[in-house]
Amino acid sequence: MELEPNTSHLGGHLEQEQAQSLDFQSCLQEIQFENQELKRALEAEQEERENERREREMKDERIRIHLEECHRCFDHNLELLEEERNNNEVLKEELLKERAEKEELVKQKQGKQMEEQEAAVCEQQVSQKEERERAIAEAREAFEDEKVELRYQLQSFVPDVFF
Repeated sequence: MELEPNTSHLGGHLEQEQAQSLDFQSCLQEIQFENQELKRALEAEQEERENERREREMKDERIRIHLEECHRCFDHNLELLEEERNNNEVLKEELLKERAEKEELVKQKQGKQMEEQEAAVCEQQVSQKEERERAIAEAREAFEDEKVELRYQLQSFVPDVFF
């Protein structure tokens, strides 16, 4: 009978070890479950970080492309501005040339007007001179006529000896 208490003692020990083994298995399963959840959470976080990194890279790429376009536009606008400046210089030179030509034409016109005025004054003077000469000629003619008339009248009063 002594054997029996040992087996009962062993049975209790065995039950205790089985209970502990079940506890360990249960703990192990809980730890494995938590590990799987942590692993999934870590994978999800890593995927989220990877997605964020890709989004940043895509955003950076869009910004880089936009900046390149801006630089091209800026360079193009600089070229257009330089071209416009050159055109303005050409137009300015042409305008100055036209002004000089207009001033020359005005001077020529003024000179021509002065010549015309001088010609008109000369014509007027010539006309006045001709008018005076005609008046003088008429006066001479009238004087000559009067002289002839007076001679005629004088001859009738005075003998021919005096003439």
